[in-house]
Amino acid sequence: MLSSIRQPLLLTGSLLCTLLLLALPAQAQTADEVVRLSQRTPGVGAANLGMGGVGIAGMGDASAFITNPAGLGWLGRSEVSGSMTGTIAETDAVFGPSGDLTAETGTQYTIGNAAYLYDSPTQRGTFVIGAALNQTHTFQRSTRFSGINNQSTITTSFLPFDSEFEVDGDDIRFFADLPDLAFGAGAIEFFDDLFEDGAFPFLQAAIPGTTLEQSGSVVEEGATREFNIGGAWEAAPQLMVGLSGNVSFANYRFENRFVEFDIDGENTREDFNVLLDDGSLLEGFNAVTFDRVLDTRLVGFNARAGVSAQVNPLLRLGATIESPTFYSVEDDFRQALQVDFEVGGSLSDELTSTFDYEIQTPWRFGAGAGLEFGNVTAHADVEVVDWSQTSVSASGNQAFIDELNRQLRDDFSAVVNTRAGLELRLLPFTVRGGAAFLPDPAGNDGRDRTFLSAGVGYEVPGQFAVDFGWMQERFDDQLLPYPEDELGPRQDDVIQVDESIIRNRLKLGLRIFL
Repeated sequence: MLSSIRQPLLLTGSLLCTLLLLALPAQAQTADEVVRLSQRTPGVGAANLGMGGVGIAGMGDASAFITNPAGLGWLGRSEVSGSMTGTIAETDAVFGPSGDLTAETGTQYTIGNAAYLYDSPTQRGTFVIGAALNQTHTFQRSTRFSGINNQSTITTSFLPFDSEFEVDGDDIRFFADLPDLAFGAGAIEFFDDLFEDGAFPFLQAAIPGTTLEQSGSVVEEGATREFNIGGAWEAAPQLMVGLSGNVSFANYRFENRFVEFDIDGENTREDFNVLLDDGSLLEGFNAVTFDRVLDTRLVGFNARAGVSAQVNPLLRLGATIESPTFYSVEDDFRQALQVDFEVGGSLSDELTSTFDYEIQTPWRFGAGAGLEFGNVTAHADVEVVDWSQTSVSASGNQAFIDELNRQLRDDFSAVVNTRAGLELRLLPFTVRGGAAFLPDPAGNDGRDRTFLSAGVGYEVPGQFAVDFGWMQERFDDQLLPYPEDELGPRQDDVIQVDESIIRNRLKLGLRIFL
């Protein structure tokens, strides 16, 4: 028969797990997540977006704050600029066990950038200063999946490892949040007779191998922005030097719901039941709903420096260096679980945690070249980033932090990001095009990010310019809906959802010449 001490066990286990969560990181802190929070997307401002985000050779607009601050020196006039950004993220998802295909679309609209640049009058040379607010990355994406699984159940993923629980007489203690949450919601149950026989004393609510309908949704939202202040000056004839100080801040929200339903009623009241403190029984598994919500806030700072030289009337060269960004990060993580039974109703529980930590991103080094032939300008950039130099620090659970840094060091490598752009001026119109390639720093097949862009502009000389830019990003990813923590998955039969993501970004910008 079921344990008659479930309510005391639940109270004791929940209290201990709550205390442990004050020191343990939420399960979202993986090496992949750390790198993803640190990445950027090419294209700042509508004109720069249309050219694929190039600019290390030196571009005379506000995008120079991100690509190479020395480019500010080629401005030639004071200006105020800004843009609006829309993101449309399309995801095709293939549910692993059954091969079912689902499509989902998410959208986001926000201010893309705003800047003021002042070309200071000088007796000799050039001196430009300014400030800007730029969006450097978007997390927008949505995924929906569903299908039939007759191989495994999510409830197995909540069973504790032997090291994650302790039974002492009428008392049980959990040392991990997942089994504690599942026990509180009735997704797993402790059985006295199994314990007394020396067997593993827990069973999951659903029987692996029964036919289960599984579905889920993932929504990611948020963006990374930078506040930039800096300037450029002409250190020698046709040689610009630039510096900028940058405050980076981001908000990221991850919402994941997973639902599992006993579609054929194979999990009966004889297979599984939960004895409540009042003596009543919840019998027979019907469905489980698992929700995870992560809210992340980041604030960091870095510095950029660069040079840009007009070698001859046709050729411009540039180089830039960016210091690591030192991020302070705060995560709020909530997990909620509800189990619906055939008889007796439902049972639910939730756990919350907050985790503070720091991220140090790698140095970035870049070089670029620009060619100008009459009314045609072509630029190309290369940027080197060694993601294995990313590091994480925190005041608690040093063993976990050490393992996370080991994964960053061993599983990630240096990449060479490339960008290219072309601009054709047919005044008062301008036509632009570009491309970029950002390899996956973990070397996963299909997860390289590729970009294509195009844009147009209309300029009234000496007054204003209106620009429109479009960029499409493509990459593949993989979602593992079953939960796990730092000890890894609790079952071998995990499922996966293969994702193909297409992000379309649209920018409409205005530059007013002063």
